[in-house]
Amino acid sequence: MLANMALDGLEKAIVDAVPRRSRINFGRYADDFFVTAKSRMIIERYIIPACVKFLAVRGLELSEEKSKITHIKDGFTFLGQTFRKRGNKLHITPSKEGVLALSC
Repeated sequence: MLANMALDGLEKAIVDAVPRRSRINFGRYADDFFVTAKSRMIIERYIIPACVKFLAVRGLELSEEKSKITHIKDGFTFLGQTFRKRGNKLHITPSKEGVLALSC
């Protein structure tokens, strides 16, 4: 519960850190979150430093093992769902790990 409340305001901190008209998306559930941006440069230059600063003030840090930068066409997994863009369509499907966990 405390980690959940500790992340309140993170989206605003990220939005305030990026230049205007930068297309970003933020998703969060409890203490897990993801951020998408138009370019890798925006993530590396603005979003990661904003996240690190926001978390540090609260005595938290970004998990290097759980964090990665990937292209949306390669996809990413969040809460057991894989997000991947093909053409102009975003596909959200159950992750392989999630499906395997259910079949055991």
